[in-house]
Amino acid sequence: MVKSLIIDDVKFISINLTNILKDLGFDNIKTINDHKDILDILNNGNLKDIDIIFLNLNLSISRELENSFDIIRKIKNIDQNIKIIVISENGRQQDILKAMQAGAFDYIEKPLNKEKIDKLLKKI
Repeated sequence: MVKSLIIDDVKFISINLTNILKDLGFDNIKTINDHKDILDILNNGNLKDIDIIFLNLNLSISRELENSFDIIRKIKNIDQNIKIIVISENGRQQDILKAMQAGAFDYIEKPLNKEKIDKLLKKI
C-alpha cells in the first residue's frame, strides 16, 4: 500500500488532491497544512513508510523554513527513496529546475487534473 503525504498551506488544494488520489485508488493519505506540522515532521524525521510527497513549491514560508527547496533537501536527507512531486502554481521553469536539482522526482502544475496526476504516478 502506497502512503502519500500532501504538504500544502492551502487547505482547498490539499482536499482537492486528496480526492483525486482517492479516485485513483490511494487510501493512505496524510495532509499537512501548517508550518508547525511541517517543522515537526522534518525535525523528527517522522517520514516512516511515506512513499510519495506532494509539496507545494510556493508555500508561505515561516522564519523557521527558508523555502520549499530546503524542505526537499531535508526530506531527501531523511529518506532518499521518497518520491517528491512539487506542485507549481505558475509553471516557472527556473523554480521547477531548482526543485529537481534539490531532489524532486517531478512536478505538476495547477490547476490539478486527475488525468495528469494519474499519468505522473504511473512513472513511479
